[in-house]
Amino acid sequence: MKIALITHIESDLNNLNTQLNTIKMLEDKLECRLYEKEAIKCFTCWRKNAGWLKDIPIYCLCATKNIISEDTKKQLALLNVNYIEDYNEDT
Repeated sequence: MKIALITHIESDLNNLNTQLNTIKMLEDKLECRLYEKEAIKCFTCWRKNAGWLKDIPIYCLCATKNIISEDTKKQLALLNVNYIEDYNEDT
């Protein structure tokens, strides 16, 4: 049986929280949740805590023009995450 984790990523252009949550976060002076940073947190936790699935291949696709930073690409490589940048006009 072959298993892989397939995900999507975009650059840190938008806060992942809803507008209402963002206003609340600003009031509480909490950190915004951004796509690239959240992806790194997710993959780091996966590699550490996913039990027998922790070493499966991870594919992370960016199908929009909102490509990620070079720093994030390096971090993904260190986590053995296969980053694929393939713009799709439908996105």
